[in-house]
Parts: sequence; C-alpha cells; structure tokens
Amino acid sequence: MAHVEERMLAWGGVPAGSTLELQVNVGQAVVDLMGACTHEPTKGNVRKFTLSTAQLADRAFTVPVTRGSFFQMFLEMTYLAPAEQTITVTAAVVDAGGGVVNDPETGQPFEFSCDYSGKFGGANGQDHVTIFVGGGK
Repeated sequence: MAHVEERMLAWGGVPAGSTLELQVNVGQAVVDLMGACTHEPTKGNVRKFTLSTAQLADRAFTVPVTRGSFFQMFLEMTYLAPAEQTITVTAAVVDAGGGVVNDPETGQPFEFSCDYSGKFGGANGQDHVTIFVGGGK
C-alpha cells in the first residue's frame, strides 16, 4: 500500500478481456466523491459519464478492457467533516476468474491502493487522483 497520496495512476498494455475494478472505501469518512470518465476515445466511441458516491463506494465500479481501448477518470474527493477523515482508493485489473492480472512487460500485478485524508476547511479539504488505463494492441 502506498503511503504517499498518489495523484496519478497510469497502466498501459492491459490485456484485452480483463476488467478494471475501481472502488473507494469511505469507511466512517464524510466525503463527496465525483468521478468523471471517458471510455474508448481512440475508437471514436467516446462515452463521457459522471459517477456518484454510491457508484464508487457501495460496490466496485467495473470497466471492461478491450483491445486498443482507453479509459480515463478524474476522481475528486471533498471532505465534509470537521475532523480529519481517511478514505482508501483501490484499483485492480482482474481476469474472468477474479484473479489479479500481471503487467505483461514488468510482471508486476495491476494493483493500486492508496490512503487519502483531509478535513472540511483544511489545507487538504480536497484530494484527487487521475486514472488512465489502456488496453493492449
């Protein structure tokens, strides 16, 4: 698990037929989550959509990875509680059986987990992470 609040996650060459799973664990935190996504712009199939807190926190948001596809998301977290709160953003690329897929170039698993913390009115009252995932050719 990363201990630095990462601001960008970029994975390329993700095998077609796998699935990106993205989830935000808010625990007891009081936050407002907003995710804005674009899926497959390189295929001329640009679908822009906005995700709510429920779509990101209540269950994993999943995106199928196809050959040459590209997915990008800007995830913004706004802290609404007066005391410092911690949330965790996790992402993984999984195969049809739910196993984590390894990067074919590095052999490392496509897994990400990072804690973010802040409080309403504090210097870090908002956090964000940008996610890029590209399907292999």
